[in-house]
Amino acid sequence: MRRLTVQFTVWAILLVCVAMAGYVIIWPGTSVLGIDVGGLTARAAESLLFDTLGWDSREITFVGNDKEIALLLGMELGVTPDLKATVKACMRPLWKAFTDREKPVRLTVDRDKLSASIERLASFFDVSVRDAEFHIDSGDRVVVIPHVVGKSLDASSLEALFGSGYAYTVPDRYNLEFHDIEPRVRTEELEAYLPLEIISSYTTYYAASKVDRAHNISLAASTMAELVIWPGETFSFNQTVGPRTPDRGYRKAPVIVGERLEDDYGGGVCQVSTTVYVAMLQAGLTVTERYCHGLPVDYVPLGLDATVAWDYLDLKMTNPGPYPCIIRARASHGALTVDVFGKRIPGLKIEVESRVLKEIPAEPPPGTGTGSDPAQGSMSPGPGGDDGGSKPALRPGYLVETIRRYIRNGVLEKTERLNTSSYPPEKP
Repeated sequence: MRRLTVQFTVWAILLVCVAMAGYVIIWPGTSVLGIDVGGLTARAAESLLFDTLGWDSREITFVGNDKEIALLLGMELGVTPDLKATVKACMRPLWKAFTDREKPVRLTVDRDKLSASIERLASFFDVSVRDAEFHIDSGDRVVVIPHVVGKSLDASSLEALFGSGYAYTVPDRYNLEFHDIEPRVRTEELEAYLPLEIISSYTTYYAASKVDRAHNISLAASTMAELVIWPGETFSFNQTVGPRTPDRGYRKAPVIVGERLEDDYGGGVCQVSTTVYVAMLQAGLTVTERYCHGLPVDYVPLGLDATVAWDYLDLKMTNPGPYPCIIRARASHGALTVDVFGKRIPGLKIEVESRVLKEIPAEPPPGTGTGSDPAQGSMSPGPGGDDGGSKPALRPGYLVETIRRYIRNGVLEKTERLNTSSYPPEKP
C-alpha cells in the first residue's frame, strides 16, 4: 500500500511538472506576428522578437486620396511593443498546448503621440470641400468651376487599429477611411443657368493722376471682380466693399460731406457705387436703397449718382429675376467699368434717363447790388473783391427725376419712375 502511494505521488509530481512546463518553455508551434517562438524560454523569445520585429525602424505607409505617407510606428505614432507581456501571454499549460497558437503582440500606445500623428495625417490627406463657382474667362464667357466633395479622415478607424492594446497583424500599408463632405452648391446647379452673358455695361472716368483717389477706386472695385447676386437676393454695396479705413488699405482723398468737400479715407469710392448703380439699372435690377450726393458730380449726369457712407448710407439693389447676375468691376488707367452678366432676353432693351424737373436759382451773395441796400446799385466786386472784375455766378440747384424704359422689339413696354434727386443750389 505504501509502495502504491509513493508511485502515485511520483506520477502526480511528474504530471504537474509536465503541465507546468509551458510556463518555462513556450510550447512548440507558438508564433507572434508569424515569428515562431516555440521551444524558447521567455528571455530567448523576447530577444528573438526584438531582433526580428525591428520596431525602431518599422513604419506604416498610409494611403488615401491618391496620396501616401510613411510614419514610424514608435517614434511618430507612439505605438511600441510590450515584449514581456507578449511573451507572458505565450506561456500556457499543457491542456492549451495545441490550441491558441497564434498570439498577438501586446502594445503600449502613447495617446498624445498618436493623436498628434492623426492630426498630421488629417492635414495631409483631407480634401477641402469646395462649392461650384461661376468664373468669367478671358473671352467674357461665364463658365463653371466644378465643385469638390470634401474628404475628412475617419480618426476613429485609425485609433481602433491600435486602440485594443494588441495586434494580430501590423500592416506595412494601411488604407485610410474618410467621411464625405458634400458641397452646398453643385456643378450641375450652376450649369443649369448657363449661358450667362453681358447684359449691361457702364463706364465712368477719373483722373489717374490723383493717385490716392485712383487707388481707392481700384481697391473698392476689386471687391466685385466676380460678385454673384442670386435670384431674389439684395446686393449691399457697404457689405460688399466693407469699411473704408486705413487698416484696409484706403487713403485720404476728397469726399462730399453734405454740401462741401473734405479729405477723408475712401474718397472716390462713391464713383464706384455710382458706376455700379447705373450698370445695375440698365440690367433691370430693382432699386432698394439709394441716395444722391449733396453736390452734383462730374462723372455721371444729374440723377444717376449714388452716394454711400459706411454704416448709414448704402446702395442696395435686388435681383428680381429667376437667374443670377454676376457683377464685374474693373478700374484701370482712369476708366472704371462695371459689367453685369445675366440671362439675355431676346428683343428687350432697357434705357435709363434722368431729366431736370426744376432749376432752383442760387441766392445772390451779399453786396452784389441785388440786396436791400439801394446805395450799392447793380455793381458787383470782382473775384477777389478788389480788382473790379465780375464774380462767377453761383451754381443753381436742381430737382431731377430718373426713369427707366423697357422696350421690346422696338415697342415701349413699360416706363418706371425710379426716384427724384434734389441738389441744393450753391451757397455764397
